[in-house]
Amino acid sequence: MSVVLLSIFASVLPRRYRGHWLGDGNLDVRRGAMVSSVVQFAGCCAAMWTLYPAFIRHRLAQAAALAAASHPGDKVVAGFTVFAFGQVAALEYMFRPLTLLLLYFAVEGAVRIFSSVASDVVLPSMPLQLVAWAHDYASRRYQEAKMGTPVADAVGPGVAGKYDLKIESCRPKPWNSLITIRYDDRLYELQGEESGRPPRPYVYLLRLKPEHKIVRGLHAYDPEEPVRKPGWVQVPQTQRQ
Repeated sequence: MSVVLLSIFASVLPRRYRGHWLGDGNLDVRRGAMVSSVVQFAGCCAAMWTLYPAFIRHRLAQAAALAAASHPGDKVVAGFTVFAFGQVAALEYMFRPLTLLLLYFAVEGAVRIFSSVASDVVLPSMPLQLVAWAHDYASRRYQEAKMGTPVADAVGPGVAGKYDLKIESCRPKPWNSLITIRYDDRLYELQGEESGRPPRPYVYLLRLKPEHKIVRGLHAYDPEEPVRKPGWVQVPQTQRQ
């Protein structure tokens, strides 16, 4: 039972927190998403339906009291006033902050149901996702500040028999063995990484790409990348080997 409840709880969390706080491998997050989204949709719809009669009765009672105070004993005016207030009250109910909030979560629940059933994608609750995005942004800013002021990369020659190009950078690069790096009209691939000294503690050792290898992703490398966004380009079909 505890695993089911944890699965339901985990399904509404963004991926950032889902894996960090809930590492139980027995959790079925997709099943939890189905349950939580159905409860969310049904609960919000039931709340809107339940609150509506009480709200209308309250507004009609106010209208009747107003008509009785302004036109005592006039049933025609009282009836018209109550009827008019009833129409306005229905529209007012739809635009109450609480109703709009319940409507939003009902729609979100419906979207989460469709996503978990039709595409196996577990969508978190949007307010929590907004918190996660803010957390990611703050973390990135903190890491940037911690690494210091960005400076241009230092590119050095290779060592015969070991590597063909050495790049020292102040920022980590998302390079791996599947990425082809283009620099000075030549194609390279990552051979290894080392630790360097500040302000460029990230050292990358590259080797020339063998001609028989397929170019899947091409990164147009520029030593000025740390001080501006790097440029990724799609490999044209004519350049694939």
